[in-house]
Amino acid sequence: MTFSIVIATFNPGEKLDNAIQSILNQTFKDFEIVIQDNNSTEKNTLEILGKYKDVISIHRAKDKGIYDAFNHAISKCIGQWVMFLGADDVLNNQDVLKSIHEYTHLKSALILGKIKNTEIQNHWVPENFQSQMTSSIVWRNTIHQQGCCYSRDWLKHHPFPTHTRILGDYAVHLQAYLEKTPVIETNLTFAICQANGISKNFNKELYREELTMKKEILPLHFYLLNWPWVKFKYWMKSS
Repeated sequence: MTFSIVIATFNPGEKLDNAIQSILNQTFKDFEIVIQDNNSTEKNTLEILGKYKDVISIHRAKDKGIYDAFNHAISKCIGQWVMFLGADDVLNNQDVLKSIHEYTHLKSALILGKIKNTEIQNHWVPENFQSQMTSSIVWRNTIHQQGCCYSRDWLKHHPFPTHTRILGDYAVHLQAYLEKTPVIETNLTFAICQANGISKNFNKELYREELTMKKEILPLHFYLLNWPWVKFKYWMKSS
């Protein structure tokens, strides 16, 4: 199996159908869809899960948050490469997996691409986001999770921190940078994402978590430099 596409769900409703269909419609067929569901009860969600139960892998269990759900899903993936899609996101077109597959034979742990944001509610959120692994990642997350394809073997040794609620993917990306993990950057657009999640709210909780996460991961001098920078970002984006 080449790709595992993971969707963590909790009562997403009808939009989940679009996400699943965007994967099933891919021209490259060597993939699996892994749904990690947090015991949804919403009617439309349950109907959609029932509709696809014979063609996708569905696991239902109470989780401690989205990154805990991701870790559980990864343990069940059989694809060599893992992608994450929000329940209200879709792959950009029917050839996304075919295009990414052309890079999978190269030596890397992460394959990076672009995403398109829709339903933007904050002017700080760009319409197009190019994932890149640069030194700027010390200051901000330069990799969008839906614009990243992860080696499953690498990801198994770099689980998402479950004590984070918003920035678990940033923690993993920052760790990858510090370890000089081999990365391939592409101009491919992986997904179309709704930009109304908790990480796009730029509230105090997000920046508090960013400081806590960076204190755990960064060398002390980088953390001390980040402290006023994160405070400044909060002031600038919340004002």
